[in-house]
Amino acid sequence: DYQSSTRSISIPICHSEEKVTKMKGREDYAVLGIPVVNNLSPGNGLSPKQGHKCCGGCCDMRRAVIIVNIISICFGALGLPLVMLGYSVTGSSSDISDGIDNSQAKGIVGFLVFLLGSKIICSSCGICGAVSYKVWLVAVSLASYCLEFCFSLFTLNVLGLILPGFFAYPHVVFIKEVKEGIMSEENYELEKQSCCCV
Repeated sequence: DYQSSTRSISIPICHSEEKVTKMKGREDYAVLGIPVVNNLSPGNGLSPKQGHKCCGGCCDMRRAVIIVNIISICFGALGLPLVMLGYSVTGSSSDISDGIDNSQAKGIVGFLVFLLGSKIICSSCGICGAVSYKVWLVAVSLASYCLEFCFSLFTLNVLGLILPGFFAYPHVVFIKEVKEGIMSEENYELEKQSCCCV
């Protein structure tokens, strides 16, 4: 009975002459029994892919979590210099600076830098969690997308609802698959899926 993918299967081969069947006009041959595995439960290393495929087959959920968090980090890294550029333009324009107090502008810029920095840190946690199969790290990244979604909902930003909702989806499914034992380091070879060479 095969219990684990790490245990080797040994097939006894009998060499005694009594066990070899002789057929008329044919060479001697031995009939070997091949073990059949009936238990295809998750985690035994022989089950077919059971995990969800992101976007109908683009990639597996682990890979999807890594990809969306890399995209999020890129957005955050691009956002930081844009915020600083906006602050410098605001400070140099007399028309804008008359309407906005310098301390208010600094406060807004500081808050935006804090948000973008936090987003980069949370997305980095998501990547580390997906690589190491740590649910709590992926949950940190998921929480940031949920907060972003709620903020967009509160400010009635319809376009702002789409991206965090789409990015949160692979996190939710990945956490579910890890908890159910479908996605793990041992059986990732069965679960991995990619439409390209990534």
